[in-house]
Amino acid sequence: MEPSVKTINTQEQAEAKKCPLPWWKRIGFLGFMFFFLKGMAWIAVFAISYFWGPEALGNIKAFFANLF
Repeated sequence: MEPSVKTINTQEQAEAKKCPLPWWKRIGFLGFMFFFLKGMAWIAVFAISYFWGPEALGNIKAFFANLF
């Protein structure tokens, strides 16, 4: 006896919707990456100001101001 088409479709949908990670772990990883990259950007700003002086920050600020 073969399974009905409805049973096969239901099983395929259940397999397609299943995610290996729960939602709170995915949000936790995205939150970690957001703050990690934000922290790295601040470190880059301080490194630029240390190596190229404060006038480099003014040029970077003008560059981003001209984007918008």
